[in-house]
Amino acid sequence: MLALGGAAGLARADEVTDWNQIMLQSALAASTSPLAMSRVGATVAASVFDAVNGIERRYTSIHVEPAADRGASRRAAAVQAAYAVLVNLYPAQTSTLDAERTASLSGISSGPGADNGQSIERGIAWGQTVADAIWAWRSTDGFVPRSAPAGHQVSRRPHRDP
Repeated sequence: MLALGGAAGLARADEVTDWNQIMLQSALAASTSPLAMSRVGATVAASVFDAVNGIERRYTSIHVEPAADRGASRRAAAVQAAYAVLVNLYPAQTSTLDAERTASLSGISSGPGADNGQSIERGIAWGQTVADAIWAWRSTDGFVPRSAPAGHQVSRRPHRDP
């Protein structure tokens, strides 16, 4: 989760913090195991960090080299990166995540310090690019979470027939 804190220094903390909270709520709603939760957190954090850093270009990237279009909104990139990964992880929650994304982007486009429309569009496009790359990378890392029927514990020992 440290990457989110690092990204918070680059982007306004509100969007990063909000989407960290949304990630936790999504994981709880899906009854995500603690082992899988650490991977969820790492995947979202890597996406948000590389999305923001791809615009700021201040730090070594985690996986995606900085290449955002000039003028892209860091805030919109952070929102889109987190949103896109969470939709991949929790497709049953898409309507809830869509509503959260809409609210976040609305906040970015209005009020004091609002980003302009073109900046937001560029940020969304870059955030999606980063999320897709992180998702593809993590989807091939060999991690397959175990699941068990409710009330049963998953054995960590290999099954042997008697």
